[in-house]
Amino acid sequence: MIRPLANNITAEPVEIEKKTQSGLFISQDVAEQMATKTAKVVAIGETVNLVKVGDEIVYKPYATFDFKHKDKTFVLVSEEDILGVVDGQ
Repeated sequence: MIRPLANNITAEPVEIEKKTQSGLFISQDVAEQMATKTAKVVAIGETVNLVKVGDEIVYKPYATFDFKHKDKTFVLVSEEDILGVVDGQ
C-alpha cells in the first residue's frame, strides 16, 4: 500500500458494471466512459479534512494517478479533486 502524503488520498476504484439491467453486455471502453468515477478511500494524508477511510468518493476522471500494488488497482487523488462523497442511503 502507498501511504499518501499531505492532502492526497489512496482509494480503490469501485468495479464498473459490464452488463445492463436487461442483460446486455457492455464493452470495457464504453463502460469506462459511462461510469461515474467512484472509489473507496483506503488511506488519507495527514492534512485531509473532508473524507475519512471507508468513504466512497466521486472524483474528477483525469485527476488521478493510477497504480497497481499486489494485483490490486488503486488511485491516488488530491483532496481538491474530489467532487463528493457517496451517501449510503
